[in-house]
Amino acid sequence: YLEKNGLQIIEAVDGKNALEMFEIHREGLCLLLTDVEIPVYDGFTVCREVRRRSDIPIMILTEKQEDFAEIYGFE
Repeated sequence: YLEKNGLQIIEAVDGKNALEMFEIHREGLCLLLTDVEIPVYDGFTVCREVRRRSDIPIMILTEKQEDFAEIYGFE
């Protein structure tokens, strides 16, 4: 959907790679989209690290339905 609307997508294979890709491409990024359950560093860790370095909008996806996941995501 994003590509169909003219946005370039940069994919990462895990949380560690996501942070590496963020550092390489950070100036051109307009959104970080991550799942909570990704290998190496989870999505929450990726979000915390990105937030320390940038105010880029972040969208977190999860299939978890527990309230703590939602609350933790707002941290």
